[in-house]
Amino acid sequence: MSLLSRIKAWLQPKPTPRATTQTFKRPIAQKPEPQPKPKPSATPLPPATGVADSRVHVRVYYQNAADHSMLHKPADLVGHPGEVLPITWAVVPGFVLTAISGFTQVFPQTSQIILCTYSPRVAAPVMVYHRDQNGHLLQVPEMLSGVVNETFTATPLPEFVDHVVGDTKQSGTFSAASQRLRFDYNLTPLERGKNPEDAYIQLKTSKLAYPMPLAGEPLRGKLPANTFWRVYALMRDTNTNTVWLNVGGSQWITADDTIGQSDNPFLPDPTPLELPHTLFASNEVAKTIHGICIADATLWQAPFGKMCSNRLAEGQAVTITAVADLDNHSRWYRLADDTYVLATFIKTKRARRSHPAWGGVRE
Repeated sequence: MSLLSRIKAWLQPKPTPRATTQTFKRPIAQKPEPQPKPKPSATPLPPATGVADSRVHVRVYYQNAADHSMLHKPADLVGHPGEVLPITWAVVPGFVLTAISGFTQVFPQTSQIILCTYSPRVAAPVMVYHRDQNGHLLQVPEMLSGVVNETFTATPLPEFVDHVVGDTKQSGTFSAASQRLRFDYNLTPLERGKNPEDAYIQLKTSKLAYPMPLAGEPLRGKLPANTFWRVYALMRDTNTNTVWLNVGGSQWITADDTIGQSDNPFLPDPTPLELPHTLFASNEVAKTIHGICIADATLWQAPFGKMCSNRLAEGQAVTITAVADLDNHSRWYRLADDTYVLATFIKTKRARRSHPAWGGVRE
């Protein structure tokens, strides 16, 4: 195509395209479905009348601080805001009040709770003593501690549990008062025998003495052979059947190489003791006097002689038949039963006599 042809074609008008049209259908409105009418309630509520209740409620709880368990029944308090809150603190045995949460002195505007927290009260200690068969402490006393109303169990020393005399466990309850427990241990298998009466032994050979049966170290020196010793106590080792003899004080020997004797042939025969006889010159005058004993007094068969078995009691009335003055300046009264008593123990009164002129009685 030449240039002229292309220019003519370009200048010719072009046909305008027709706009396409679309038809839309209008939606048909649907009629609403009828709604069911609300049914009236069976029992209509009456209209509100009067003044609304303005009281508030306060509940008080009592809990254990250890496990948050309740220790007491909750208290329910009811009142109007601003009124004094009549709260009472519960007393729980074995516990002490340590904290209060939500406390108020008057009723608040709205209901609330008050939480009282109690802690267990520390109890008095329990002292446990461990003693051997001689009463000696085996260790420092053990102290058990806890809270009031809590149970405890005391046990013996582990190394001596097989030697406990009695129960191997002692139980109880902690309280506000201190307590004492005791474990007794028989650490030596010794059996006490009946003490002999007037028993002696003769040593066939020299022997070692010990401070106590089964003691590890003996006393210094030996008891010589062919000597006689009195036996004061007997002990027997139940394991070896060895017999131990106490020959005085803290001296214990075994019964080996000894010969039993009923007495000590080297002791002299017993000589009865007598009080020395002291003679005093006596000037005795017969009299009849009445008196009263002012203190318990000894009666004598003669001044400074042999004492009588019976005595005068304080306040006892006596009749004096003679007065004896000794050269050692002591005065004695002979009584109606011919016994004597020191004058210092008797308060006398003068005898009354009748006056012949007027027949009366005068001192």
